[in-house]
Amino acid sequence: MLDFFSWIKKKLGREVPYGELLLLSPDEYRSKYLSNTPVVILYLPKNWKKSQKRYPVLYAHDGQNLFDARTSFVGEWYLDDVIESLRKKGLLSEMIVAGIYNNGINRMHEYTPSIMPIGNGMNQGGLLDKHGKFIVEELKPYLDERFPTDKTRESTGLIGSSLGALASFYLLGKYPEIFSKAAVLSPSFWWNNVGVLQDIEKLKFPKDVKIYIDGGWKEGEDESGMIALMRRVYHKLKEKGLKDMDNLFYYEDPEGIHNEKDWTRRSPMALLYLYGKFSRKIQEFKIQLLIKEGFHKTQIFALPVLKLRHGMLFTALSSNFRSNKPDMLKVSENGEIIPLSHSSSWFIEANYESHKSRISLPGMK
Repeated sequence: MLDFFSWIKKKLGREVPYGELLLLSPDEYRSKYLSNTPVVILYLPKNWKKSQKRYPVLYAHDGQNLFDARTSFVGEWYLDDVIESLRKKGLLSEMIVAGIYNNGINRMHEYTPSIMPIGNGMNQGGLLDKHGKFIVEELKPYLDERFPTDKTRESTGLIGSSLGALASFYLLGKYPEIFSKAAVLSPSFWWNNVGVLQDIEKLKFPKDVKIYIDGGWKEGEDESGMIALMRRVYHKLKEKGLKDMDNLFYYEDPEGIHNEKDWTRRSPMALLYLYGKFSRKIQEFKIQLLIKEGFHKTQIFALPVLKLRHGMLFTALSSNFRSNKPDMLKVSENGEIIPLSHSSSWFIEANYESHKSRISLPGMK
């Protein structure tokens, strides 16, 4: 174990002038729930030892990817740099990040809520309950006792991408008395035949909960697969009474793919919405056209996008579309623009609350 930590510390290497990275040994908080207790790396404000402050805490999955590419298995989030950039702009207060390393080959098991058959009588997944108990019953009390954390649920959240996003979403709904917010980037909602759609009914999301959800149109073999599942979950949450901006921040990235580079690029929006000086003031409402090239046909989608202060972008799925020639041009529920006949003078209009946007379209066949 000492050799392992020496290797990680050597890899970390990079100085963090505006904060402190502290690597915790699993021997200090050995888990009775997990066969391999995860390594945890803390990002702490620079003067945390001298300060009398209590800091909000973000529990982050795939901790080895957060702060240094040399400890990552796929790339770095540069999360410390993102936090400092927002702090310098006066948009975010100091905070603590608890980066929970994944357990390698056990990652899929520990980050998923149910057992999924994979054929030949074999299964995978289903250990998220144990992972959640590790965080809530073992790791959080350990950190709260030894570091200047703000223990309240209002100041405690989760973040993750892919399977880590799935885990963050479920843990938020399973422990509403512990967590009040979660950032869910490129979530693996496909898990176990999209079981999340049924599980949402059992998860609890109080009226003050805040959930950030995003994903890209260029993730996976089917570019729209990620988006389709995100939309279904979004609509389910709306049915439960969650409201845009108050509870949900939702964004579809037209160029987004499934990697750390894009999660880094979008992470400022997640942090600002959950922990920062978020402003819901709408600066612009526009319709963005997205072209999807397929083997058999080309599709065009209309994305209604709200531009807010500080670079925040919100995909307004609750918008209503209309065409100036509905007998010749149709806009489907998923935003696909479908020409029914040819014309050279089309436009579509979107309405979101009191905001309107219009875009003219070239002749389509």
